[in-house]
Amino acid sequence: MFVVNERRGKFTQFFVPSMLVILSPILLYFIQNCINTIMFTGNIVMNNDLLIQSLSITFISHIIAILLVYFVIIPLVDVKTIDKKPIFIKEIGTTILLLFITVSVVFIINLGFKYIINFFNLNPISGYSGIILNSTQASNPLNVIIYFLPFTIGAPIFEELVYRRTLLPLMEKRGMSSFVAIIVISVIFAVAHFPNDLVNGNLYGGIVHIVGVFFISISLGISYVLTRNIIFPIIIHSLINLISFSGPLITVFEDVALNLIYNFVVNLIVILGIGFMIYCAWCQVKKKNARWLELTSNKSIRNIKFGVIIFLFIGISSSFLPIILEFFSIMVLVISNNIDYYFSVLLFSQLSVIIITGWLSKHAKVEVFNKLEKKV
Repeated sequence: MFVVNERRGKFTQFFVPSMLVILSPILLYFIQNCINTIMFTGNIVMNNDLLIQSLSITFISHIIAILLVYFVIIPLVDVKTIDKKPIFIKEIGTTILLLFITVSVVFIINLGFKYIINFFNLNPISGYSGIILNSTQASNPLNVIIYFLPFTIGAPIFEELVYRRTLLPLMEKRGMSSFVAIIVISVIFAVAHFPNDLVNGNLYGGIVHIVGVFFISISLGISYVLTRNIIFPIIIHSLINLISFSGPLITVFEDVALNLIYNFVVNLIVILGIGFMIYCAWCQVKKKNARWLELTSNKSIRNIKFGVIIFLFIGISSSFLPIILEFFSIMVLVISNNIDYYFSVLLFSQLSVIIITGWLSKHAKVEVFNKLEKKV
């Protein structure tokens, strides 16, 4: 009886973070679908090019979601006041170092996957392959700007506010070491990108993507913990996305000089990043970096492992919730042959999830469960 009650108590500590990982993606998709519904029913055309219009809607949705996360969700889950360091040269240096190391690690991972893919004759397809501009679209500078906006501004700010600015401090407050919190959140962050690859790409492309995203997330988490300023992970995230989405676009231009410049910059970053990794490893072995030791050994996960397991299960499962709601709405469309029913069911189901998780996050208090346990 005691073990059951203890486990219940440990899980309730992670109830609010669990609700947050469910709420965040649904909130973004709900905003996006609301805009799509308004434009469809009102016969509003933002741009004659459907891809450019879709990218514009995605960016607008990110901006609205960012405002809601910052002004509503962060105060709601009680992480409004946290340790925040001012911007110094040291923090800027740490950001540059982590950026170079992250690009190097992802480059090495992709290189390894390339050999595996060629050996087994696989054909990985990225979930983002359908949003690359063609030569006609890329000839318009405004289209190029719109192409980069969601990936270099919208997504980095939204995701960093949710995962690093909100979830990471919540996990630390619940007795988890910073490094373990970074690992746990990185697993959820990586899996959250997987459904898009399954729907718009394939399994092999999804596996390559989530492995890279996992290591990127670790770097972003370390950046936040070392600086305690969300600006730095946002900068790293934005620059990594800029590098990632520039490559496919540059090939569209078929400009040899531009390709050479891009490859030179990426290779230079990789070489410097490998050098930085070797230097950091040497510092850790020889100098026993005090900040790193504090980062990895301040608390244990042993006493909260049940709650962490449940949190991981909910976080991973909820990554597929938007697809499930979308699939259910499509089935309604197929059966009814009425587009209005599709939008109604999709928006109602997403809004229901938002209301339920938001209400539970606000009213779920560990103290209430502790009182119940005393009565058992």
